[in-house]
Amino acid sequence: MIHGLPDKIVALTDFSVSSEQAVERATELAKLLKKPLEIFHVTPVPPIPSMAGSDMRSEILEVVEREAQESLRNYVKGLEERHPGTWISSSLASNVRFEEAVEQLVQRSPNCLLVFGKKKRSALERVFVGSSLTNLLRRGTIRTPMLLVSPDSGPLSVSKLMLTLDLNSKLEEDRFDLVEALLAVFKVRWDLVYATEGKQPDDAALEKSLVESLPAELLAKMENIYLLESKEEVTIRAKAPDQLIVAFPKRKSIWDSMFKGSFSEFLADNQDQLLLMIPESN
Repeated sequence: MIHGLPDKIVALTDFSVSSEQAVERATELAKLLKKPLEIFHVTPVPPIPSMAGSDMRSEILEVVEREAQESLRNYVKGLEERHPGTWISSSLASNVRFEEAVEQLVQRSPNCLLVFGKKKRSALERVFVGSSLTNLLRRGTIRTPMLLVSPDSGPLSVSKLMLTLDLNSKLEEDRFDLVEALLAVFKVRWDLVYATEGKQPDDAALEKSLVESLPAELLAKMENIYLLESKEEVTIRAKAPDQLIVAFPKRKSIWDSMFKGSFSEFLADNQDQLLLMIPESN
């Protein structure tokens, strides 16, 4: 779990248009926070003929990795030309599934912020195919904050943070460290969005929940409270393009993850603002 700002920003790319937006926003964020930027690419496992021997298999994998390394070098070179003075490095993972590659990345850089690009998918694709980020959320093994960037996002600009919280369950205070650091960096305040599921608490109960759930320093910077009847209303409330939405994924059982989904997955699928997810630390 990050205490304050991350040590570095890691942008994941597959050289697609959606990941290009993520890299650009990650670069802007790295410059703003004065942190190094790492560009991370996972080579897709190539199709290998079933009759291929070990030598042919090794040769195919070597060619794929060599081409990926060349593409990554050229990509970083172009990025450095567009953003002179930014400390940029790169790394590549080969012959491993995407989720496992990211888990290995986080093990060697536990205090990083991961930045993903969001790909537009149909409803059927979201249900049956999912996304790399959805798979990571369902595996529940990543303890590093993750920033999801829409392909339609513009230059990095944050006027307010919008925290989506469940006041019925207390979060560890260190999960708010990054939030407080970002509030200071962007010099903004934050709004609370709370889905009540139709049960509106009275003022006294709400105040008690806030005091018990949130650090005093964070409460002092809260501006508005929006009590919504369902999670679907969050996408209606969160319309300003320069809001940063913050969610706090909970660890779920395999059954809940696969068949019930999660609020974080819902937000990832249904909103186009920047979405920061801060998972449980242990």
